[in-house]
Order: sequence, then C-alpha cells, then structure tokens
Amino acid sequence: MDETRDLFHRLPVKQVLPRLLRLAGLADRGLRNALDLQVTRNRLAVLPPGSRLSGCTILHLSDLHLEHFPELIGAVTAAIAPLRYDMCLLTGDFAFRHNVVDAAVDGVRELHEAITAPTYAILGNHDSIRIVPPLERAGIRFLINEHVRVETSGGAFLLAGVDDCVHYRASNLERALEGADQDGLTVLMNHAHVEYREAADAYLTGHTHGGQICLPGGIPIMSNASAPRRLISGAWRCVAMQGYTSRGVGASMVRVRFNCRPEIVLHELVAR
Repeated sequence: MDETRDLFHRLPVKQVLPRLLRLAGLADRGLRNALDLQVTRNRLAVLPPGSRLSGCTILHLSDLHLEHFPELIGAVTAAIAPLRYDMCLLTGDFAFRHNVVDAAVDGVRELHEAITAPTYAILGNHDSIRIVPPLERAGIRFLINEHVRVETSGGAFLLAGVDDCVHYRASNLERALEGADQDGLTVLMNHAHVEYREAADAYLTGHTHGGQICLPGGIPIMSNASAPRRLISGAWRCVAMQGYTSRGVGASMVRVRFNCRPEIVLHELVAR
C-alpha cells in the first residue's frame, strides 16, 4: 500500500470529516452532490470494422456501497429506467462493511429488479464471499477468476472477471482466462486497477471513486489507489487495451462528494 493511501486509512476520517463539514456548513451540500448521479456515455473502439457487435451497449455500475447509502437505490433506479443496454456489469463493492451481508444483499436485490438485461458481477475489496449465493439466486452471475462467453443479438464475446486484489489479494488473471478462446473480443472486469497490460481488449474497473472529494476541476486530493492519476477516473488506454475507471455510484467513508459526481456508465462497443 502506498504512503498516501496508508495515511488516509490511519486517519479517523469517518469520525472527524463529517464534523468538519457540518462546522463549515457543507455537509448537506456534500450529501446532495453524492446523490446527483451522472449518466456518462463512453465509446469503446475495440471492434474490427463491420463487426455485428457494433452498437452493443454495456451498463456499468461500480462501488454501490448500498447498505451504507440506501438512498441511492431509488436514485439509481430512476436514472437507469430510460436507458437501453444489452447487459449490465457490476464491478464490485456492493457493501461498505465486510461483516454486513443481509443489508447489502437486500439493497442489490432491490436494485437488480430494475435492471432489464443479463447481469454479471465481480467482488470488491469491501465484499464478503457470502453475498454471492443469494445474489446468484437473484439472477446475478458472478465471475470469480473465471470467464463466460456472452451471447448478444449481434454476436458473442468473452467476458472475464478477477477476484479482489486489494484486501483479499485473491485475483488470478491466469485462472480467469484459462482455456479461453481470445481470438475475438475480450472484456475484463477488475474492481481495482492493476495494469494487466494487454490482457484484454477492454478493461472495466472502479474502486477509486474518482477521488470522491476533489479540488475544482475534478483533481483528487487522495485517490485510494497507487495507479497513475490518468487512470483514476474515466477513459484511458494502455498500449492497445482500452480501459475505463468508473467514479462509482456510492460513497466511501463519508456520504459526501465534492467536484466529483457519482456516475452510471454506458459503454458502446464500436469499430476501431
């Protein structure tokens, strides 16, 4: 863990920061900001010309932390209601506290009822493995160091997911891609950014919250990640691989955001 992140987790942020925000008259504003969801549209230029997959759209939700922030369920449900997409990918951190399972599961189940397409997920550093069985019974397919072939109306592609690499240190890309035919499109889900150079055509991740509390212009004060700043939020490229780091839906530590809106992402697959 880098020194910045270590300092962040050693400080009593959850206890001290809300008091400071109330004293400054910013607590209510920060909460409103944290509920001000943005729908971001991103084009993943990863297809060969003429591919029938062109136009396939992925709904990407990350870092829900729903038991910590139940008000978000209604906000997300309302935001995704008018959207059209072919599948939904959830890139981890359904819970906030590792030992809270039932509340996180209940929140995700309620949200999942509003999702109108096949849903795939991975675990984050805040998630217990105990959330997997009930959420799979609810219809969410978890990929834990494994892959599946996803069928769409325009064709099929390989979808892989790795386990958490931050808290549990259980990620295994080699196992996730074992036996996979990677001749076509490969999309990789990983909760926290690790530079698997050219491991896939598209790489979807979260974890950073985009900084959550940022300076004007979206400049993060602390990123909660050791990745370069260009990878902390939004679209990026690593050699031929195209990636996207979601700012996330929920909030961590404290239920506020500044200069960093929570986001729901729609990725459209298009030709290179």
